[in-house]
Amino acid sequence: MARHVGGTKVESGYYVNTRSFAVVTLPVDGPLPGGEGDRFVRVPWPLLMLAAPVVGGAFVIAYPIFGFSMMVLGLAKKVAGVASQGAEELAATLAPGHAVGEAHLTGKRGEAPKPGEGPAPRDPEVEDLEKEIRERREGK
Repeated sequence: MARHVGGTKVESGYYVNTRSFAVVTLPVDGPLPGGEGDRFVRVPWPLLMLAAPVVGGAFVIAYPIFGFSMMVLGLAKKVAGVASQGAEELAATLAPGHAVGEAHLTGKRGEAPKPGEGPAPRDPEVEDLEKEIRERREGK
């Protein structure tokens, strides 16, 4: 089987585009449709008549498979989208609120300090200084 480029003058007959598998029928001698990028192969009509039912049968078998697989893929994407949206909402409700200036490494509120921890012993000089500041503010 000879190969021909689109636009070349050929004899009448049946030609198949090797890229799109489109069948072109030329009733009289003339140029093939397309341009330089299109390649055609001349096919004898008996071979074309034998290939038509095979290609049609493959289409009949493959079309429902493609349809069902696309439906399953679409449903899977919907379910995954709903699940991810629910997970995002759950994570947003469980995440701790952010409070500016709050220290999160000092334990929980209302938790008693463990022995040996807690505030450092107060210096008597600092207590005297605090008392003096309080007295000055009150105007005594």
